[in-house]
Order: sequence, then C-alpha cells, then structure tokens
Amino acid sequence: MFKSNNPVFNSIKQDTYYTDNQATYGGITTKTIILLLVAVLSGIAALMMPASLLYPLLIVSAISSIICVFVALRKPKYSAIASLIYALGEGLSLGLLTAIFEGMYSGIATVAVITTLVIFAVTLGLYKIKVLRASKALNKFILISLISLILLNIVVGISSIFTSSLVEMFYGTGNIALIFSIVLIILGSLMLVQDFERSKIMVEMGVDRNYEWSLALGLMVSIVWIYVEALRLLAIIFSRSDN
Repeated sequence: MFKSNNPVFNSIKQDTYYTDNQATYGGITTKTIILLLVAVLSGIAALMMPASLLYPLLIVSAISSIICVFVALRKPKYSAIASLIYALGEGLSLGLLTAIFEGMYSGIATVAVITTLVIFAVTLGLYKIKVLRASKALNKFILISLISLILLNIVVGISSIFTSSLVEMFYGTGNIALIFSIVLIILGSLMLVQDFERSKIMVEMGVDRNYEWSLALGLMVSIVWIYVEALRLLAIIFSRSDN
C-alpha cells in the first residue's frame, strides 16, 4: 500500500478498513475546513491578547501541537479533540507570526493566504487530471528531502553559535534564501499530492469515519507548511521591493 511521509496518515491501521461507517470525501473536506476556521479564529484571538502572555502562550501552543499530533497518531478515537486543540495551537502561533510579518510588510498576510489557496487548488487540480501522481519514487524523494532539511537545520543551528552566515544564506533575503523558499513550497505541494492519494486510498478501502479527523489533520499539517513558506517567500520579495 502507498505510504505518505505525513505521519498522521501513516497512523491509520489496516484493521480500520471495511467498516459500515465509512469515511467520505465530504466528511474529510468538512473537517479540514473546520480545523482551518478554528486556526483562523485562534489567530485572530491571539492578536487581542496582552503582550505579556504571548511568549508563554507560544511555548504552550508549540508543545501542545506536538502532543496533539502524537495523540492523533496513537489514539485515533481521540483524534477529533486532538485535531481541534492542534488547530487552536497552530492558529495562535501562525496568528502571531503573521502579525509580525504584517507589521513589517503591509498586506503580506492577505497575499500569503491567497497564495496558499492557489497552490492548494492548483495542486489538487493537477492531481485530479493525473498530471501529478503519487508514487514510490516520489515518496522516497520527499523522505530524503525531509531528512536533508532536518540535517540542514541542525547544521545551521549549530553554526549560528559561531557565525550568522549560514542563517543569512538560507533564511535571509538573498538569492539562495529565495530559491530555498521556493523549493520548500514545491516540497510542500508534493506532500499534498501524497496526502490526496492517501485520502483517496482510505476512502476507497472503507476506512472508518472516525478517521476523518486524522485525515483532515494530516492535510492541515501540509497546508500549514505551505502557508509558512509562502509567508517567508513573500517577505523576501517584499523586502526587495522596498529597497
């Protein structure tokens, strides 16, 4: 069976198939929209909180998001609660992150949201007409890319103790940072292709409806990835237009 590099999808076990209460595309779509709305409302609420609470809330939201994904992996019957809490935590973090970038470059948030929606729609469209298809080769490519990205971040993090050159190279506003951001957006789009394929397989094989929340959470993880990278790419572009 096809496997996705998104760990939330890989948490679904074979014994959840062939039930009378099966997941549907409509159910997965509805729950994904619910999670996105919760994240948006959480992000708006974050902007209204006292500044003294922001850093503690960021720490709590980061930890809770990791825990919620882990819970969704191991305890699917709690995936609805875990997914909603994840959306709350991610919304808080993304709201504050977006506010920071919006303060630097007016209008960037709107463009980032539109960019993310366009990328999602185009990727889904290309998947539907079979221009983009999931495969074992694609799975290996994304896995290698993710491992390489982790190793790169470790190297950059360690080097930042001694010099800021690598940080500026990959996460600054130069040409390499620009290309790197584009590559990460493409990687996120390919992860979406895997997620679409995984959802298709789950529905066709009759996965239990309780797993619609897990599938929605998996899609949201990829969407958040794309949004963050789109925001960073736009920040680079906006900073250059100001110079």
